Parts: sequence; structure tokens; C-alpha cells
Amino acid sequence: EQARVMAAATIKATEGMPTYKDYPEQGYKWIELKKTDDLPEGYTVDSHGNTIGPDGNYTQHPGEKRLEEALKYEGDTMGHCVGGYCDDLLEGRSRIFSLRDRKGEPHVTIELEPNQHLDYNKWYEQQPTSYKALLNAKKSEPGYDPYQEPAYLAAREALPPKITQI
Repeated sequence: EQARVMAAATIKATEGMPTYKDYPEQGYKWIELKKTDDLPEGYTVDSHGNTIGPDGNYTQHPGEKRLEEALKYEGDTMGHCVGGYCDDLLEGRSRIFSLRDRKGEPHVTIELEPNQHLDYNKWYEQQPTSYKALLNAKKSEPGYDPYQEPAYLAAREALPPKITQI
């Protein structure tokens, strides 16, 4: 009974995490296990991004704690190591999706890795002549880094992620 109560509480920790695909007739849905930004009453975030608890002391963001619990439950239930991936998710190196049933129990876990490799030279060759001229002019500016060019970064960001594990 205690294990059932604990499992129900842990599953509740995934409430509010985004649903990416819902199969209502079958009772399944894909959710992303990720940090939620909402703060309970009494919590604040200072100008440096640090979370301050109701007691006025710095504390862990409640969304991070919920994510840690959800990942641990996913890993323990499914028998894999996703429970230790919290830092990877928080730093954007990984994304985790879980297929859940009506009861909220996991059945499949997928890890995605952002695909951030875009060959700059190939990207450059696809640009209009006028934009290439602008980029070439910027090369002579002190400290200019072509890999930080906003259009190049946007093109990298638009790349689809790749599946790392299922």
C-alpha cells in the first residue's frame, strides 16, 4: 500500500509537464520530462536567477526537484539510467519523452539530443550573394566570430533533434 501511495505521488510530479501527443482512445500520451518554471506561493527568483524559498534562503527551484523525482521514477520503473540525467536536461544537452498510460505509468522512454552540428561553409554557400558580401565585410571587424552569426545560429537551432536512445 505504501509503495502504491509513493508511486501515485511520484506520478503526480509529472502533472503540468507538456503533453506532445495524446491518444485518448487508447489511454496513452507522450509527455516531456522537463523543468517547469512555475513557482509555488512564497518562492521568488532574484535578478541572478537564484531561487529564494519562503524562509528567505536560497534553495533549489521546485521545478528542478520535480524533474529529479520524475526522472528517478522513470529510471527506476523502466530499469534504466535516465534518473541521473537531470543536469543534462537542465543544460539543454538532452530531452526525455515518456509514453504514459491512463494511470500515468511509463512504458517507453526516448532520449533526444539536440542536433547542433551545421557545417558553416555549406550554410554560407546557400546564402544569397548580398548576404555573403555582408558576412565577408564583417570578417574584418575585431572579435567577429562567424559561428555566432545570428542567422547561422538560427539555422542550427532549426535542425531536428536526433534520437539517442529508446
